[in-house]
Amino acid sequence: MENNESNNLKKIKSLNRAVLLLTIALIACLTFIGLKLFYESNLTFGLILSDFSHQKKEVPPTPLPLIVEYEKPNHIVRQTDSLAIGGSHYAAIIDSKGVFSTGRNQYGESDIGGWPKEIIDISIKGVHTVALTKDGHILDIGHNARFRVQNPLFTDVIQVEAGRLHTVGLKSDGTIVGKGNNKFKQREFSEWKDIVAISVGDDFTIGLNKNGEIFACGDNSSGQLNLENFVDVTQIAAGKEHTVGLKKDGTVVAAGESFDGQCSVEGWSRVRQIAVGTSHTVGLLDDGTVIATGWNYNGMCDIEEWNDIVYIAAGPFHTVGLKIDGSLVVAGTTNISTYDISKAQNVIIPEKTYFLPDEQEHISDNIVPISQK
Repeated sequence: MENNESNNLKKIKSLNRAVLLLTIALIACLTFIGLKLFYESNLTFGLILSDFSHQKKEVPPTPLPLIVEYEKPNHIVRQTDSLAIGGSHYAAIIDSKGVFSTGRNQYGESDIGGWPKEIIDISIKGVHTVALTKDGHILDIGHNARFRVQNPLFTDVIQVEAGRLHTVGLKSDGTIVGKGNNKFKQREFSEWKDIVAISVGDDFTIGLNKNGEIFACGDNSSGQLNLENFVDVTQIAAGKEHTVGLKKDGTVVAAGESFDGQCSVEGWSRVRQIAVGTSHTVGLLDDGTVIATGWNYNGMCDIEEWNDIVYIAAGPFHTVGLKIDGSLVVAGTTNISTYDISKAQNVIIPEKTYFLPDEQEHISDNIVPISQK
């Protein structure tokens, strides 16, 4: 009997001891959690107080320079290009780093190694890439290598454009020089004078003089040279077989092949820059949005949601917009995995030069790098 009572007492003591230990452990846990929460809350509060007491007056970020608004409606405009889009490769002029290129390199069209950093204009047609150096010389790579332009004629050049099989340069004296194929007489421009802007299609060449007169030569199989309605035009752009002009009032005119609607620009207004691909046309509006028409292969005309755009470029299968923060937006796709336009960072805003009729001096906006973030 006594043994049973003794055993029961031992069990009760053991149980009490276990309960006590569990209670102590629970209290310790709760105490630890409470202290931790108290510490963190006070630390956070202290940091807030510290930040508040040491807070510096916020300085608004320096606004990034926008491309010049369309505020000179009576001026002829020449715009160099900082983005050139091909069917399977592209090139971009990068702030302080020269040219960045990626994509297919079957004919050496992306071989930019050794190019100087100071490139001010670039153009691509097919697998033919040309660029203009700051000192007025042309660099030429790709499939069109047999039509190299490293010759005495191609000096003092201020704008360069690539055709499918020919290259055209605008010289500072207003004359035009060219090299390459002339099957369609796309290089019959020796009599052109006082030209201030050029654009080159696949097999034709367009020029604009400072009085707003249009000059054209080359292939006219689709009516791309029928430019009778190109009156009061300030900018020009040439596609594969169509020509587009931006007028003084911000409207747009077009001529040539329009099977895919690339010339359907009636009703466009408030446009400040135009760009053309092979079979589509793009316009940058004065509020930084973009409009497009034409062939919409894989969505290259799906640009309705774009905003804050300062410069546009177009290729056979893509439309690209440069935003005010230096980033790029892209519409359209390709099956070339290495063709990633988003790799380009800090693409420059290209130069715009303005001319008034019979004006001896021109107004030039310097190339402005978008490197601020």
